[in-house]
Amino acid sequence: MHLFRLFISIVVSAAALCAGVTSAAEPCSRTSPRAGTEVTHTHGFDFIVDPQPVPGSFTGCQYGWIGDGNAPSTMEKVITAYYVAGRVQWYEARWPDRPMHRCVYEGGVIASSKSIVASQCPVRESDAKVPR
Repeated sequence: MHLFRLFISIVVSAAALCAGVTSAAEPCSRTSPRAGTEVTHTHGFDFIVDPQPVPGSFTGCQYGWIGDGNAPSTMEKVITAYYVAGRVQWYEARWPDRPMHRCVYEGGVIASSKSIVASQCPVRESDAKVPR
């Protein structure tokens, strides 16, 4: 019986740990734009933002891609923003000419100690949306 309780305790702890990892590293894993998303030409390149606009209570990932708008599946994902209830939790940008930066937000402002290259991050969460 004691071994059974220990086993259950380990399983529950592992499940809680895995749940925490999953939510903290939200799997914003889409590798190409959805078919039919709008392509805009801005700053000298084709750009796709999806979803656009972000609904007020949105929970999920918003993406930005650059590349050839005539071949969306070949476009490069350069920005990902993860939202919970309409608020940005983290924002990551991988522009070809700049260092990757990941911005983590707590209470609406940058959590510099949890961010990567925080000096490149918008200070306020409300400014960390994927540009259009």
